[in-house]
Amino acid sequence: MRGTSLPNPTRIVRLARYVRTSAFRIALTYAGFFAASVAILFAGLYWSVTDELHDALEAEIAADVDALTRIQETEGTAALEDLVRRRAADAAGRGGIYGIDPPGLASQPALPPFIGWRTVVLNDLEGAADIGDRGLLYGFALGERHLIVGRGLDRVEETTELLVDALTVSLSLTVVLALAGGLLFSRSAVRRSAVIGRTTEAIVAGDIARRVPVDGRNDELTGLSRNINHMLDRIEALMAGLRQVSDDIAHDLRTPLGRLRQKLERAHREETTVDGCKAALAAALEEADALLETFGALLRIAQIEAGARKARFAAVDLSALAGTIAEAYGDVADATGHRFTAGIAPDIGIDGDKDLLAQALANLLDNAVTHTPPGAQISLDLRRDADATSLTVTDSGPGIPEAERERVLTRFYRLEQSRTTPGNGLGLAMVKAIADLHGATLALEDNLPGLSVVLRFPKAER
Repeated sequence: MRGTSLPNPTRIVRLARYVRTSAFRIALTYAGFFAASVAILFAGLYWSVTDELHDALEAEIAADVDALTRIQETEGTAALEDLVRRRAADAAGRGGIYGIDPPGLASQPALPPFIGWRTVVLNDLEGAADIGDRGLLYGFALGERHLIVGRGLDRVEETTELLVDALTVSLSLTVVLALAGGLLFSRSAVRRSAVIGRTTEAIVAGDIARRVPVDGRNDELTGLSRNINHMLDRIEALMAGLRQVSDDIAHDLRTPLGRLRQKLERAHREETTVDGCKAALAAALEEADALLETFGALLRIAQIEAGARKARFAAVDLSALAGTIAEAYGDVADATGHRFTAGIAPDIGIDGDKDLLAQALANLLDNAVTHTPPGAQISLDLRRDADATSLTVTDSGPGIPEAERERVLTRFYRLEQSRTTPGNGLGLAMVKAIADLHGATLALEDNLPGLSVVLRFPKAER
């Protein structure tokens, strides 16, 4: 039909999306609760106002009854009849009702006699056109007469109608405002969730560096965005670690595998005696054991970095653990010509994995013994500060240049002067992974001379 515009399908779909959001449902739920609360309050107000108006009418009628009674007692029946006649003639326009029996006197409207309070429908009664639909009446006997005094209920009904109208308007506004607010909040939630959706789609497509924008609002969606970004940072770090492991295996394990193959090939080609073959096989087994140890260390680091060992966290007496390791490495230091001291504060405990903490400490002490010359001073210290627990291993050896300190924490990296000593370059990488798992910081510092390795466990005291 010409001049008729059809609804925009895109707008309808968008509106449907807003209606299906949790924000809209929550707003609608609160609107329902609020509407129910308003209805209950208005119901209480309705009954309270109605009772007050009825009480006022009853008090007004009772005052008339008292006045008529006093007239009868003081001035007699003739004065009473005259007063009733005049009130019956004058009060109808003001909603007043007066009747008297036996007949012969004016009654407005015409009412049958009764005793007590009564609410009467006045529509069909003669003379009730100006009074209203219903009336509140009180019938009583006074001498030989039967009197009726009452008031029309128009004022009560008009007031209650106003209350009902106010309730209807209030509830309608509540529902409309709730729907409008729900749509507004839903629109904001849909837009912000759409940003998160686009970000995750980009990450799935390969843009692993993409992050969810975080605004200044401190609400649940902002918190969710931060948590998603932390998760993505962690995933990116794990993927980078996986790539690093793959590269390390491809490059750093190629040499020992090549040496193993050369030894086996030489034995196959040159050895002709049983003793020679046994010696070649023993050397090959030694090389294979070193390779297996390296693979085991790599898998252990990967497991630690993935956080799988956190399930084993428990209370660890770090003082007792450090004491046990210090006692064992004191003997090793004496055997290798090193000087070893330990300063361990008592009763220091943290939450952690006891085996991993022992391995980290053993790796640090083993590095100190391996990479320092005989006669070097090695020390182990454990102390508790105001807000942290510090575990420190120091030596007086050649130390590590500042430019190399970050690199030695990566897998397979070894300093030039360390390439002649046994090892695979995974010791400090293992310590770094264990520190990260426990929320600790690992710092390599100058000892002047030598190296100081500090593990700090912030807020980890029990």
